[in-house]
Amino acid sequence: MKKNVYIFSLFALLIVLGCSKDDSSIISQVDSNVERGAILRTISVDPLNFDLRDPERSWNLQVEMEDNRNGNLLDFVNVFVTFFDNTPENGSNDVDKSFVKQIPANAFFTGENNLPRADLELTLPEVASAAGLTPEQYQGGDVFRVELELNLTDGRIFTKDDVNGGVAGGSFFRSPFQYRLTIVGCPPRPGTYTINMTDAYGDGWQSTTADDGPGIQVFADGILIAEVGICTDYNDSQDAWCSGGGSSGSDTIDIPDGVENLEWIFPGDFWGEMGFEILGPEGQVLYTAAEGSQAEGEFFVVLCRFD
Repeated sequence: MKKNVYIFSLFALLIVLGCSKDDSSIISQVDSNVERGAILRTISVDPLNFDLRDPERSWNLQVEMEDNRNGNLLDFVNVFVTFFDNTPENGSNDVDKSFVKQIPANAFFTGENNLPRADLELTLPEVASAAGLTPEQYQGGDVFRVELELNLTDGRIFTKDDVNGGVAGGSFFRSPFQYRLTIVGCPPRPGTYTINMTDAYGDGWQSTTADDGPGIQVFADGILIAEVGICTDYNDSQDAWCSGGGSSGSDTIDIPDGVENLEWIFPGDFWGEMGFEILGPEGQVLYTAAEGSQAEGEFFVVLCRFD
């Protein structure tokens, strides 16, 4: 996060390389032999989790299928779910990939890009049943991973294993073929939580503005109980709540007993350099955000209280 830094850009000469007729012919031959792939572009996802307080609330996903035939190679999409048990208190109940449902081609409709789109709705009980789980075997903090398998009429199949980072997370393709849903909605476990923070540039946290901005805020039953961040030399007003300085800092938050709902709010990262991890009272890693990866808004740190 540089302060008062001026970046001078020098545009180089653009060199245009011409192609001979023979070169163009070779390129055409190569292009005709390239096998085209297919994607399931993410149009919308809501919400980002399953909630124990409202288990019948559906998770809604809309995807758009694209291939080099304007979607005409679409046959069907299989939906699978994998369960990761992150709460050993109720046993180890990990479940490998299990089939949930199939979306046939005739369930797709033509979207605004003249490509086929489909809506997928899943509930917590539905995916749990597909994984062979009872309500006693999952709780807040556990994770379901929903995976899509795209089947084409020519027999080819595309999954999460067939895409690179640019296709999975790029702004154009947005085709990860998988979605991670954390179970939330349980009362938080009381105790002292530790937040370890980093800054890639080494001049403290300036979150939503170039000079300053709030830190991570924590609300207990709607009341702000803590704010944390790395101190920066650019604004002394942070001193009431920041810690450390430069490239790293660490702070703690005490969650009192009896809290029913805990909210963690990230303010946004103006420079894309902020990272952090959150540890539970027993030192367990509950949440990790690599530098520049955390989206603005609420994020979910889940460690259930056992009544």
